[in-house]
Amino acid sequence: MSQSIAVTEVGPAVQRGVLAEQLGEALPLEVHKSAAGFYLGTWSDEGPFTRESMEYWRTEQQARDAMAHGRWTQRWYL
Repeated sequence: MSQSIAVTEVGPAVQRGVLAEQLGEALPLEVHKSAAGFYLGTWSDEGPFTRESMEYWRTEQQARDAMAHGRWTQRWYL
């Protein structure tokens, strides 16, 4: 017996922000930069919307690698 797993996507391998969805927005998960470093989050037309990752990375490439390989922790609160 097989189980199906639901994956939130807006296109091929494009994830959406879980916290953004809780706020009613379907926004793609992307790498963003802040004073603390690079993080995974969402961006709306008005600017930064949610920080989805618990982690910050020192480089953009480290953040992209973490997202691509699922090596990051989802935040569950705003």
